[in-house]
Amino acid sequence: MSDQRLNFTRTLDQWCLEGGNLTEILSEYRQLQIDTRSEVAAICRALDALRSSRGAVESDAPSEIDQTTPLHVLGSYFEQIGDEEGIEAFTSEGLPMLRWWVADAVSGKKIPEADTMLLLGILAMYRQRDDAAWVVKAALSAVASMNEGWKDVFSHFGDSHPYTESVLKCFRERLPRGRCCFHLLMLSNSICGQRPTAKHAFDTVVGLRKLLQYLEVSGKYSIEYARTAASAIHYFKGESGNELLRHAQSHPDPFVAVQADLVVATQGDATRLQRLSDRCLDVKQSWLVQSCLRECGKADLIPDPAKAVDFLVQAQMAHWLCYESSYSRAPDRLEIIDRRNLFWIPIHKKCDVYLVKYHYNSHREDEPSSGIGMVGSMTYSLIGESNPSMPIEDIYGLHCCWELEQLGDPLAPRNRNAKTGRNLLRRQNDRF
Repeated sequence: MSDQRLNFTRTLDQWCLEGGNLTEILSEYRQLQIDTRSEVAAICRALDALRSSRGAVESDAPSEIDQTTPLHVLGSYFEQIGDEEGIEAFTSEGLPMLRWWVADAVSGKKIPEADTMLLLGILAMYRQRDDAAWVVKAALSAVASMNEGWKDVFSHFGDSHPYTESVLKCFRERLPRGRCCFHLLMLSNSICGQRPTAKHAFDTVVGLRKLLQYLEVSGKYSIEYARTAASAIHYFKGESGNELLRHAQSHPDPFVAVQADLVVATQGDATRLQRLSDRCLDVKQSWLVQSCLRECGKADLIPDPAKAVDFLVQAQMAHWLCYESSYSRAPDRLEIIDRRNLFWIPIHKKCDVYLVKYHYNSHREDEPSSGIGMVGSMTYSLIGESNPSMPIEDIYGLHCCWELEQLGDPLAPRNRNAKTGRNLLRRQNDRF
């Protein structure tokens, strides 16, 4: 065992006796991969001390720096496995200890939401039958039901997870609440898309009622609920599918309407196929429609004008603004204001990049009416940070820094700024 690993186990044992700020005590070991049974044993001894709150150890005292609790610090090591020995040790020795806290959360005891979501994600990740059941129990007990962490928990139940189908089956009898229910819908859509024979978790009387609520135009749910519900229509047959279809066809959101058209079109309706082809010429929804047509093998219906480079650039920007930005809708106007072939530092090669100006006739008070985004490497708009009146090179510079940050590149400046990005681009582009 290396000195670092030996010191790690000794440090944990010392903490069990003396207590202290575990976040700071383990700061130099936070990225340590757990490889051996002795390291797992030390973590388990710390969890046992935490559970019994022996001596100086406080069970839920958060770090004064980042509010991370000792449970969160120790639980994180379950995700940092180096080899099979560590996995086996955590499975046999560690998971039973984590179930204590999950059981507490399910029974209504006060456990920090961040800790609960971390532990549920770990239980899902280790793929044990009993732990899949604990995830279901937690969801149906309304544990942290509005926490976005459910997205990560359900992400572990992919097509290859051995208990995905049993988990979805449990939810057909009863649905969870809040964001937990929404992320369950996303999971079920994904699984049905991968497994043609899978039955959707919402394909019940209660589930259909929930989807119809999501599709209500003036209901309490935001547009992302309607869009996700619309994506589920493909997996419903018979009268339930027809009822969802009727609601989606009259919905004002383009995504919802396109999903309805696509379902009918794939059943052989020539009128709907033509409607989808026509939608390709609307730059505000073209990117979505073209993607859908390609996925269902109908790419030949995409008109040639919709394949033009300038049109596709604007369509991609409109799609990002509609589905990935805070605007949640396409702009009223789009215009390409610059195009260049640059050696783009974040991807280490030349590529065509475009700056697209957009404008909204109406907008919320906290949203700018106009902005500028980049299409090329990553499609994105630094809303509120860049604007059309800035020098073009500064906008490219900001996007260069932002992409470096997203990639975790060491070239990324500590504080994003146009000057640094501009200088980085100038080193590789003589005429920039």
